[in-house]
Amino acid sequence: MKNKENLFRKFRWCNFQRRGRLYRTRNKKRKLVLGTAVTALAIFIGVDFIATSAGNSTNVKTKDITLWKGDTWKKENNFVSATDKAGKVVSLSSVTVRGSVDTSKPGTYEVDYSCGGKSAKAIIKVKDLLTPVINVKDSILNLGDTFTPSTQNFVSATDNHGNVIPWSVMVSNMTMNVDVNTIGTYDVTFTYQGVNKTARVDVTYTNVPIDMGDGTVIFANQKWDVIKNMGNGNKLIAMQNKIGDSTFNAFSQYFSSDTDNLEGYSDSLVKPMIDQ
Repeated sequence: MKNKENLFRKFRWCNFQRRGRLYRTRNKKRKLVLGTAVTALAIFIGVDFIATSAGNSTNVKTKDITLWKGDTWKKENNFVSATDKAGKVVSLSSVTVRGSVDTSKPGTYEVDYSCGGKSAKAIIKVKDLLTPVINVKDSILNLGDTFTPSTQNFVSATDNHGNVIPWSVMVSNMTMNVDVNTIGTYDVTFTYQGVNKTARVDVTYTNVPIDMGDGTVIFANQKWDVIKNMGNGNKLIAMQNKIGDSTFNAFSQYFSSDTDNLEGYSDSLVKPMIDQ
């Protein structure tokens, strides 16, 4: 024990840390008194103390983010917090940032944030822009009807980030020339971020057939197939659902009472006469 005491008496000065500052205290009485609020690790061996500094409290925290092509990136976007050796919070200005992000080029970028020997990496993903999507539908109005494009023509839309575009935005990006007091065909066009989509609006009487130009006719709130162009603007039409049980009058060219139990145009009594 005596040899140990002789050994540790050689350590006449002991260092310890107090509130982030280094103090030296002479050990004259083989007794080291650590004052209040002293953060130190004291090791007792025999009759002497050896005081060592506290652990390093430096820390850096970051977060990963996702950006779209053309967005602006700043180093603040990924920084969360940082502390120095004493555990004191420090600002981003005390942190070294290495790395860059080019948001004009989609890809994955890595940026390093370091402070006091500690570092943290942040991942930045730059995504390519999407193509905006606008969905519309055609509509038919009776003469003098109220026209409501938000429900009669507009269906849905998303922007180049994939976000839903509400009607309150699309209404300011709509052009139209619909006159519900004049029979005719009109266009309603929606435009957003360079994408255009046009819906067709037909203003007519209920009992006036509308040729859709794709081999179909809208008549009596139903869609009909054009079977044959009879000339002079006249067309022979059949409903798209099954013709059902029908008898065709060759002279008047209309369907009368159900009697034959045939289904569809190809099996009906109409086809042989039309094919002549």
